[in-house]
Parts: sequence; C-alpha cells; structure tokens
Amino acid sequence: MVFYGTTFIGGLYTAQPTPTNAENLTYLTLHGGKYSDLYGTKEVESQPTLDIPDEWNWNTIMRADFSTGTTVAGNVDWLAENVSVVAIKRRIQGTFDWYTVATYPIEVEEDFTFKGVDRFNQSNVTYEYAIVPYDLENNPGVYSIIPVDSNFDALFVVGADATYKTFHTSGNIDTTRNITGNYNVPLNDRYPVFFHSGLMNFDSGSVDGAFYDLDEACQMVEDVGYFYKKGLMDFLTDGNPKVLKHSDGRIWLIQVVPSPTDSAQNTYKIRNITFNWIQTGEHDDNEDMYWANLNDVEEIYWDRI
Repeated sequence: MVFYGTTFIGGLYTAQPTPTNAENLTYLTLHGGKYSDLYGTKEVESQPTLDIPDEWNWNTIMRADFSTGTTVAGNVDWLAENVSVVAIKRRIQGTFDWYTVATYPIEVEEDFTFKGVDRFNQSNVTYEYAIVPYDLENNPGVYSIIPVDSNFDALFVVGADATYKTFHTSGNIDTTRNITGNYNVPLNDRYPVFFHSGLMNFDSGSVDGAFYDLDEACQMVEDVGYFYKKGLMDFLTDGNPKVLKHSDGRIWLIQVVPSPTDSAQNTYKIRNITFNWIQTGEHDDNEDMYWANLNDVEEIYWDRI
C-alpha cells in the first residue's frame, strides 16, 4: 500500500513498503502493473531495501527476475547444489515427535521427483506429513507440512517385503497388557500391597481372521492350489518382526510366537487363520523399526522420541 503525494516518490520515505502480518499464504498473484523483480524471504529482522540479493539462502522463499523473460521464481539448481537428502516425516496431528518414513538422496535436479508408500501408517488418525531438506552438512531445513487423514477398513499384517489383510468383516485382535509385579496381603490387613519391579510393559495377543487374496476389482480370488494361504503361513513363521494394525487405530510392532493355526469354517474352502504375538517395540520409533529391518533410514535422520 503506497500513498503518492505531491512529491510523487520524490521524498525519502514516500515509497516505503507497508509491513503486513499475513499468515499461511499458499500463492501470490501479481496483476495490473509492470514488474521487474519479485523477491520473498523469511528473514524479517533487517531493514527493507530496494536492493534485491542475487544469492539464494535458506531464508529465500522466491526470487523472480522478470527481465530474463521468465516467470520462474524458484531455483532448483541452487537446491540441487545445496541439498544432500530430502526426508519424508510424519507425526500425529497435535503431537510433537516426528517419525522419518523415508529419505531420498539428491544429486541432480531430477532427484527431486520421487514417490513412495507409507505402509506402516495408523488408522483413524490425522497425520502431518513433512518434506524436510537436509543441507550438505545434514542440517535440516524448513519443514513443509500438510495434513493427511489416514483410514482403512481391514486388519493388516505388514512385513518388510509382503502385506496380508483380512476383509473388513473379519479380523479380531484380543490383547493382554503384560507387566511385572506381585502382591501380598499383610497380616490383619484388608487390602493387599502390590510390589512392582522392572520396566516391563508390553502387549501380547491373538489374531483371528479370514485372509483372502483380492484382484484389481477388490473381488475375492479363490485360493486354487492353496498357494495364498501357504504363503501367509510361511510369512507368519519366518521369524521376522511385523507391524500389526487394525482399522480401529490399534497398531503394534510385533513378533509372531508359536504356533499359527489354519482351520476350516463350515466348509474347507473358508479358512480361518489364528496366531499369537508379542509386542517387541514401537511402530513409530525409528530405532525400533530400523533394528526390526522394517525401515532403512540412517540414524542421522532419526527424530528421537
């Protein structure tokens, strides 16, 4: 906002830019004029000036030189030269601890185009996903955050190389919370005294569900030759950790313990798989997932919980 007086910008401060306090801007439109440069920065402590810097830094938001005949306001070349890794992180909205889903090394401009699948997401939550650039010294830059609703309608058992699911109409999980301790009733006392020792505090439980393979139209595929169910049983008994997650939001990093069963329901073609498990860590802790071979993100990019 500029007020032109009789001096028509002849005075020292007649064209001083007006400070604003706009937040959460997602786009900028220029119209109704002629423009030579566009510059945006997150650095707000220095005195505003008409001298636009040519060099980019971590505070630079946009820099367009319209005299070159282009409207490009970014600098991918600068990013490729100064960014070593882009990390994808997530956290449940309203919490503070980030989990690093994946990292992508950056060497050339084309490396900024990547895709991936977060197979260990929780149901019935809203996540905040962040894209985080790391500089050449592995210092994190600005977190670019978007909210994502996470929901699914089945029970999933997810491993490093395979995923099995139930139909939404089946898949029961009953759990027990395991703690250490004992209690004694003192002589002539009505109530017992509980003795707690150690830090043990983990879930264990059982899964009971009908697992079927689905085609591209999400229709059940008949398990001719029993290959799908055999693959599932081999998967459950391979000794490797898994992530078990339910549509209601419950989720665990687990180990399947002896011994899964495969039983018929009314007819031999309808099979019910049952297995027991113990919790062996936290599904949203990078260290636990790394040692479970379910996440290969290097330690330098972990956000400690």
